[in-house]
Amino acid sequence: MIKRNLSAVRWYCINLLRWAGQWRKRGPLRDKVVCFDVEHDVWHRYLHILILFFHFRGYTVYLKHHFRFIGSWAPSDLFRRSGIFRLYLGHGPEHRAAWLFTDRQVGRPHVLLDADYHHVPGEKENGVRLPMPMVDSQYIEGDGYHGSVVEVTTPRERSVFFFGNMDRAAYDRSENPEVFGCFSRTHLLDTLRNELGDRVHEPTGPGDMKTPTGKYIVLLGRHHRYIAPRDLLKTLSQYEFFLAPSGVVMPLCHNIVEAMCAGCIPILQHPHLLSPALQHGVNCLAFRDERELLDLMRSLPDMPEDVLLTMRRNVLDHYRQYLTPEAVITMLEREGSGLERLRINGELASTRILRRRLDAMGISGPLPLPRTGTHNPSDHA
Repeated sequence: MIKRNLSAVRWYCINLLRWAGQWRKRGPLRDKVVCFDVEHDVWHRYLHILILFFHFRGYTVYLKHHFRFIGSWAPSDLFRRSGIFRLYLGHGPEHRAAWLFTDRQVGRPHVLLDADYHHVPGEKENGVRLPMPMVDSQYIEGDGYHGSVVEVTTPRERSVFFFGNMDRAAYDRSENPEVFGCFSRTHLLDTLRNELGDRVHEPTGPGDMKTPTGKYIVLLGRHHRYIAPRDLLKTLSQYEFFLAPSGVVMPLCHNIVEAMCAGCIPILQHPHLLSPALQHGVNCLAFRDERELLDLMRSLPDMPEDVLLTMRRNVLDHYRQYLTPEAVITMLEREGSGLERLRINGELASTRILRRRLDAMGISGPLPLPRTGTHNPSDHA
């Protein structure tokens, strides 16, 4: 208990000092106001990104002072990198706010922030689900705020590209297959290496990025080369497809949104988990098992150019309509005072909630697939 309290005091001082040093970022007060009254931050980067989105859209963002919230490592990146918000005590500016977001029921009008993020097919939707964003660094250091500036017809390499972490200890956990029915990142990459090794190129550094003849599957581990946020979208826009394997504890990962912003056609096992869902053959290429994955990957060199061009246009349209900061906040503004619950991805917290819900429903296996056809891998042409 003493150790925990000392840690809280330490984080409280660190976070406040970092936030105080960024006063220039706050700028003048704006007419539009939004307030957050959060005690337990289970959303980490996703809460951070939502606050950034409101700031980008011209809102003054207020956070209520809570020692428990500030005295934690969970919002540390928010305080360290994005001190654009103001702190308040009592009810402060809540009477002027378009919304008061809280993580619990309070005795005044509010929007409940909910980590129960994943929808179970057949259940009625309750509340609004915040779409998957890019990584926070892309909005702070890269071009995520400005959105896609990619021309649909710009020529690309007919290659599948993956860039990301390949740490086996982190990306071979059991949550993805057991809760979602999806391959872990390690399993997926190993399948390609083992079954299509003659078509796989794994660059070992900046000088090794040129794709050898016949090797159209490019797997770039960030341990070999780190692509800075300011360069990522430009790099992605060189490739036709993006392989979107699972994240650490859930299939969703920020890299699919970055790839779509750059106009890459995502190849994935979980189109139904995005909000809104992606559709096979329209704005993604989906597979359900290893056979479909391998058949799909073998078919890519022969896909007609007009099909690729249409899919790329659909990918960019989907990104612009649903996934930009402007699109997300506009969606909330359309809800207006009718917004009562906002479901935000809490990664491990959300995965554990889903597992408990499935168990309570008598589903011992993973999340069932929806009956609607987000998967239809029978014809990849």
